Amino acid sequence: MPELEPIFSLIEAADAAAAAHTVACRDLDEDDDAQMRACNQAAADAHDALIVVRQAMPVTAEGLRALAAFYVRDAALYDRDGEHIEHLARALIACESGGRFSAVRQQKAELNQSPEPLILSGGNRRSLGVPDQAQVEAAWRGLPDETQDRIGVVATDMVFQAFVSGDAFGPKDQPVPGRSKWAQTIRGEASDASCRRLTELHTVIEDVLPVLFGSAGQNPEWAVAMGAKR
Repeated sequence: MPELEPIFSLIEAADAAAAAHTVACRDLDEDDDAQMRACNQAAADAHDALIVVRQAMPVTAEGLRALAAFYVRDAALYDRDGEHIEHLARALIACESGGRFSAVRQQKAELNQSPEPLILSGGNRRSLGVPDQAQVEAAWRGLPDETQDRIGVVATDMVFQAFVSGDAFGPKDQPVPGRSKWAQTIRGEASDASCRRLTELHTVIEDVLPVLFGSAGQNPEWAVAMGAKR
């Protein structure tokens, strides 16, 4: 069975190459030509492995998260945050335009049973009450792939921007650390972007799922059945 997310093995190779570079250059005697050659070769190998990762694109949400975690580890050692963020941005765009998340989701959905009807009709609606998790999931599965992709990308970018902002971390653990104007600008813009994405997420989901949220200016049927005004 082919690997669904090839970027995992690329990240593993890059981590191994970086570790080999660290070992090769430990206690380095710069007057020892053999040690210098080994260190330089290990550095070149680590660089090549990193370039391979940068040229790859994740095809699953798990792969995108793994790529972000890899870049956080790398950025803690080297000053190349901008290049990492640019690649992650391109990966998000590629996943959105190619519908790659939906392909994996479809494979997983084939393992699930067909969802039960979302909202019961007639007098049963009153006893049903607020839709439960199973009914919410059924509503989600009923959305077109392109709509699920759009929501998934918005949600992923919202979480990623929140991650870049560092609001949930202490100063020493922030992905973009430091008190420089440059670092503070990146964190501030990411925080604002995350808030915008949250607003967009609410708007998109409420618009495409009227069975849960109701049509514009109206309550959903399940709420009306519980006594809410239409």
